[in-house]
Amino acid sequence: MDSAINADGRRVSVEALRGLITYPDLWCPGYLLDGEACEAKAWVTAMSSTVKHPAFAAHHGPGCDHGSERSTDREGDAGRQVRQVPLGRVRKMRMTLSAPSSGPNGRRRPHDKDPGTRTARLRAEGGGGAAEAPRSTSFGTLLGDLRGSEVRLDDELELGSRIVTAASVIHHAGDPKPDKRGSDYILWGTIQRANTTEFEGVRLTLAGSRDGVGLLIDAKTLRRLGNPPVAELAGRDVIGFGTLKRSAKGPYLHAQDATVAFEPRIRKPRRVPGDL
Repeated sequence: MDSAINADGRRVSVEALRGLITYPDLWCPGYLLDGEACEAKAWVTAMSSTVKHPAFAAHHGPGCDHGSERSTDREGDAGRQVRQVPLGRVRKMRMTLSAPSSGPNGRRRPHDKDPGTRTARLRAEGGGGAAEAPRSTSFGTLLGDLRGSEVRLDDELELGSRIVTAASVIHHAGDPKPDKRGSDYILWGTIQRANTTEFEGVRLTLAGSRDGVGLLIDAKTLRRLGNPPVAELAGRDVIGFGTLKRSAKGPYLHAQDATVAFEPRIRKPRRVPGDL
């Protein structure tokens, strides 16, 4: 991993730690198959190496979308040649929450004959060439990549059964947009204001929005996120996927449950061993 989460829920790059004598407590920035944050304890590897790429490592939870993101023995490292494609060009977005899968012997991995989708490796094509295998990506990870300007306009997203370009579906709240009512929409931006709704959800007003577009998060999604205090949401970045609609208060996107994520993320209280 090139980044990790610190105690404030913010991303820290591995290069930002170079030269430090001691490292702060850090956790994995990925998300599991059930939509929960992985938050496995992370540590630094190969920081002083002259032949390997420095990175963060962690004992990830089942299905973490950062579990095999980068090999520390990638091509060019001493003693081994590993052919890998650049990460990030093809993402298979996690549209719904699913339970972790396990192999025939109970280990948390795909079936023996299933190559899996957790690492962006090369797959053979009929013409004898090679293409990038889509990597499973959570919307929380996509939000982090957007904040870090790591998403290109020609990147491809696999949304259910469709493959679309990033430029056609991802919109920042401050971008000028045509009227796309009824269209699939990935909306992200900085939360300016949060108001509770009559159905115990929350409607987020995003900063810089030219047409007042908001993001509606229902009560079910808020429970999954730990029912964060509404007052603590302002100032965070948020992402959500859904269909753009209009109401008397203006356009809004009712985000699907598994697609809502915040950055800095909302940290749930850590369970202490022995707690019920």
